[in-house]
Amino acid sequence: EVFQSLNFFKFGVNVFSLNLFYEAIAFLESDRYDVIHAHFGPLGNHALTLKDLNAVQGKLVTSFHGYDLSSFIVNNDGYYQKLFKEGDLFLPISSFWKERLVGLGCEEGMVKVQHMGININSFEFVPRVFNFKHEIRFVSVARLTEKKGVEYAIRAVGELAANTSLKVRYQIIGDGPLENELQTLIDELNLAKFVKLVGSKNRQKIIESIRVSDVLLAPSVVASDGDMEGIPMVIMEAMAMGLPVVSTQHSGIPELLSHGETGFLVPERDFVAIASTLHEIINAAGKLKSIVENARNFVEENFNTEKQIDKLIGIYQGVLRE
Repeated sequence: EVFQSLNFFKFGVNVFSLNLFYEAIAFLESDRYDVIHAHFGPLGNHALTLKDLNAVQGKLVTSFHGYDLSSFIVNNDGYYQKLFKEGDLFLPISSFWKERLVGLGCEEGMVKVQHMGININSFEFVPRVFNFKHEIRFVSVARLTEKKGVEYAIRAVGELAANTSLKVRYQIIGDGPLENELQTLIDELNLAKFVKLVGSKNRQKIIESIRVSDVLLAPSVVASDGDMEGIPMVIMEAMAMGLPVVSTQHSGIPELLSHGETGFLVPERDFVAIASTLHEIINAAGKLKSIVENARNFVEENFNTEKQIDKLIGIYQGVLRE
C-alpha cells in the first residue's frame, strides 16, 4: 500500500518530491495509534493523506491556531473540506476560531474549543507597587511583523511622551522583517530617547524584562494579507506575573483579557486609544492591584497547562468512545 503514495492522480504533484513515499516508509513498522493529533490545519490534511495510505491509523484530531484559518486559506478556498468530512474532531484554540471553522463548513458538533496554556509555576506572581510619579516603563515581546501591531504602540508611546512629565521608557524585544521600518518610524517621530528596539533575547532575559516593566503592550492587528493571531502566549505570561496588559479587540484575545477587569482592550490600529488607555493607567494606578490579581487568577484557572492537559485527555477519551 505504501506505493500508493506514488499515485499522481490521487496525490498530485506531491509524488514528484517523493516526500509522501519516504514518510509512508517511516511508518511501516508502526502500530495503530489511538489518536493522531495534528497541530495546524495543513498538518491535519497531511495526516489524513498518511491515513489514506494506511501509513498511520487512529482517530484524527486537528488543532487550529490562527494563521491556518486566516492568511493561509485566502488563496486555498475549500482546502479543508475533505478534512472536515473525514477528521474525527477539531480543536480551535478560541471561540473566535470555532466560529470561523463552522463558517467554513465544519460541523459544529465536531468542534471543541481547547485553549493553549502556560506552565503557571514557571511565572511567579510578584505583587507590584504601582506608583507612576516619576517614570513608567513599557515592554513588548513580539516578532516584528505586521500582525503584531508594534507600529501603533510606538505611536501611542510618542503621544504619551509628548503629554506627560513622566520619564517614559519603551523596550521592544524581538526581531523580524519590519525592524528597519520600525526604527525609521522611531527616528522620524524623534522617539529614540524613549523607544528602543533591543532585538531578540533568551527566555530568562525576557522574563527579567517583564519583571522590571510596568505595562505590556500587545496591540495585535489583522495584517494586510489576512494573517491573524491566535492568543499570544506572552499576554498569558505577563498576566501570570502580575504585569498589566494593553492589547486589542483581535482574534481570541478578548477571551483572555476583559477590559477593566483583567487588563485593557482597545480597537485595532487605534494608537490614540492606546495612548488614552496609558494615561488612564497612570491616573488610576490604584485600580491596578485588583486587575493584576484578577488576571493571575484567570490565567491560572483557564490557561494553565496542567488543567488544559487534563481537559485534552478527556477529549481524547471521548473521541475514542465514539
